[in-house]
Amino acid sequence: MRARVVYTSTDYVFDGQKESPYVEDDLPHPLNVYGRSKLQGERYVQDLTEDGVTRSDTMALWKTRKQFCRSILGKPGEEGTYDRHDQTGSPTVRLTWQAISTLIQPNCRGVFHVANSGYCTWFTFGRFILDISGLAGVNLRPITSKELKPGSRPPLNSCFNCGKFEAASGITLRPWSEAVKEYLQSTK
Repeated sequence: MRARVVYTSTDYVFDGQKESPYVEDDLPHPLNVYGRSKLQGERYVQDLTEDGVTRSDTMALWKTRKQFCRSILGKPGEEGTYDRHDQTGSPTVRLTWQAISTLIQPNCRGVFHVANSGYCTWFTFGRFILDISGLAGVNLRPITSKELKPGSRPPLNSCFNCGKFEAASGITLRPWSEAVKEYLQSTK
């Protein structure tokens, strides 16, 4: 048995202009260096091996100091906490290990989209985090992605159709709100 390669990629490989969720066969068109570098990594994996690539939404919750939940929850009483109301995606919680476990199976090859089900804006996501946590005093102000620093522009539509992953894994991806609520309760 040989080792398998699973490369983790991002929604940033797309330009966000599609009006429906992205499927794995949609033509990538990254907007920035980060998206281009992730797309190049995908191509290397696809050229060198038949193994898998998993794309996850950038709204993912990682256990780092810079992750979104911690940045929102760590600012009670602060003014000037902003978030985008025009970028839509699905907050993705603790799915990377599940995707990798699926993609190392011999019958799983190619690109798979993995995200919790349902969609929201970053602003809605931030409000949900505050509401679930019961934290008051954080000032969220909706902004557009155009107000971000040049060069860091995200795709406006980061929604993924994850039907291919669900069919390959037999896993029904749960709603983002349920997954985020469980995550927040487990980190208290």
